Amino acid sequence: KLYPVANTPESIYALGVKELWEVSAAQVKPGLVVHTAGWPMDNATYGGGQGGNEQYHAGPTALSLYALLKCKQPLKDPVIKKGFDFLWKKHKKPASSYEVSMLLLAVTATADQSKMSRTLKKKKAKPKLTGRYRQWAGKLVDQLVDMRTARGWRYNYQGQQGAPGGPEDLSSTQLAALALFAAERMGIKVKKKVWEDILSFSLEQQDDDGAEVTI
Repeated sequence: KLYPVANTPESIYALGVKELWEVSAAQVKPGLVVHTAGWPMDNATYGGGQGGNEQYHAGPTALSLYALLKCKQPLKDPVIKKGFDFLWKKHKKPASSYEVSMLLLAVTATADQSKMSRTLKKKKAKPKLTGRYRQWAGKLVDQLVDMRTARGWRYNYQGQQGAPGGPEDLSSTQLAALALFAAERMGIKVKKKVWEDILSFSLEQQDDDGAEVTI
């Protein structure tokens, strides 16, 4: 029972296909990241989407920064610095829950850089956010919690209504939960009720014949 909401469709499973194309250098723009789903089919076609997915302006950049930092690229790397400067100036407060979650993950990942130092490893110290990153993460946590529906999230713009399948889904909710957990690691507290609602919603998605789970 994927969506415990009246008059909504049952779970739908689809096959995803990944392709790797070889193109000439003249057709490639250095540094371009295109985040899309379902292209080249349009939004009116089942399984389709818009190439480029312009609604998620900050998402691809934040995802790229998060991946680079988790791969131990230094925070002072010019590419990472440029990426965060872009997000700070243009998308300090993103529009969708996907973008907020992804940006929060990227911002909290900056603290993992200090965790790698030998001194901190010996002391077994926890990573800490400082400066603008700490302030930024705190505001993103508040925004993400405010974007929550009854118990979870959808990849919608704030205030967007009438999403097919109900007001929340597991994909959006698990990404938001991961981002909030990363913030908790940095000492930015999230209310207990938020976690309880995430657990309650997630457990309700289990099939009736699934294994028993207790909290």
